[in-house]
Amino acid sequence: MKIGSSSAAVVNLSEIAEGYELLPNYPNPFNPATRITYHLPTRSRVEVRIYNILSQEIRILVNDVLEAGDQSVLWDARDNSGNQVASGVYMYQMRAASIANPTNTVILTKKMVLVK
Repeated sequence: MKIGSSSAAVVNLSEIAEGYELLPNYPNPFNPATRITYHLPTRSRVEVRIYNILSQEIRILVNDVLEAGDQSVLWDARDNSGNQVASGVYMYQMRAASIANPTNTVILTKKMVLVK
């Protein structure tokens, strides 16, 4: 039985995100720095950003096209202006889109704790 009609496509999100992985930062909790590691299944446009608990952007760590494979970046607990940030809970987020299919963006977010 058909109820109404729609031109919307059904998208399986697990298929889009397949192969993209954002790993737990290490160490966590951390002081003075932590490493963020992620995996890209294909060449992708990637952004890695740090947010505070109020969802305010603190730092842009990566904004580039990267090759497939394991990647990592070190965060030294500084903001975009180079200032040391306060102790607390922060979120790190990876946004990635395959160069071959840039319309599907994968967004993965994890939590970390800075202690001083």
